[in-house]
Amino acid sequence: MSAMRALMLAALACAVGFACATSPALDPDPEPCTTAADCEVTGFTGCCACDGEPRAVNRQTLAKRREICTVVECKCAVADCRCPPVADPRAFLPACTHGRCQTIRR
Repeated sequence: MSAMRALMLAALACAVGFACATSPALDPDPEPCTTAADCEVTGFTGCCACDGEPRAVNRQTLAKRREICTVVECKCAVADCRCPPVADPRAFLPACTHGRCQTIRR
């Protein structure tokens, strides 16, 4: 990654509140899908946050949100640094239904 790109991502991270744990959730998915390949099942909720329950989101939107995390230095966001248990995203498959990403249990 170029130094200029890293700097731009850092500025973006600061602009969106730097504490990515409070960044906007990925649900509802703002990006439409045309096939299940456009979707990914994830528990990602933010750069410095615990994973949430699995949900299907647009793969490109998720990649952009995760890319911001490459320039964010996280400290323990939870008092004792432990996150609550959530379902395993691998127990679900992504699907595209009526132009929106959905999860289907395997």
